Amino acid sequence: PALWPSALRVEMRQSRCWVTRWRPGAILAVLITMFGPISGAHFNPAVSAAFALRKAMSARDLAIYVAAQCAGGLVGMFLAHAMFELPLIEVSPNIRTGTGIWLGEATATFRLILTIFLCLRSTPQAVPYMVALFITAGYWFTSSTSFANPAVTICAAGLVTGFSGIRPADIPWFILVNDGGCSSGSIVSLVDDKGGSLGFLCFAIFRNRDPFDREDDGDRGADAFL
Repeated sequence: PALWPSALRVEMRQSRCWVTRWRPGAILAVLITMFGPISGAHFNPAVSAAFALRKAMSARDLAIYVAAQCAGGLVGMFLAHAMFELPLIEVSPNIRTGTGIWLGEATATFRLILTIFLCLRSTPQAVPYMVALFITAGYWFTSSTSFANPAVTICAAGLVTGFSGIRPADIPWFILVNDGGCSSGSIVSLVDDKGGSLGFLCFAIFRNRDPFDREDDGDRGADAFL
């Protein structure tokens, strides 16, 4: 591989990037559809905490869910390492710190919570696919590659040496901004009962556009963002 043309090596890295990010999104749709009727498909402590903030889950159930989520993450990590004959425990050297990274992770968690609650309100049957698509897209539109899950941060990202790893010293900051994104997403989803104005703003942000800047858009209004 070291002797291959540089363009080919870049193309192969890009291909692996695409495959790597579609994989968790694809399985998320399957798992949420399977386990939604059983446990609500709570694989994410931030999501469970958001339900608790909305009084849809007791503190006792939240504690049990978070323990199960972290334990499940560890078991999954050990299984994946064993399948590929890697050391069961690795310490990631990847430095992921700085205001931009933290803001990206907080934004990812905020948007994930909004996606879940606004879809539950309007189209509950679409939640598995909306969450899966969001996590897949979040890999590219956030600076942090959109972990948006404290259990993944601790159990998988912190204990692997691959690209998705996080240096242990950076994990507390990731969890802190996950909590901030979770809280703000829960509050905003409660305040915006209709979701219309919020949806317009979120769409504009996804497109990295100012929804109120129509200097170059004439009278096209919302059509200018399409």
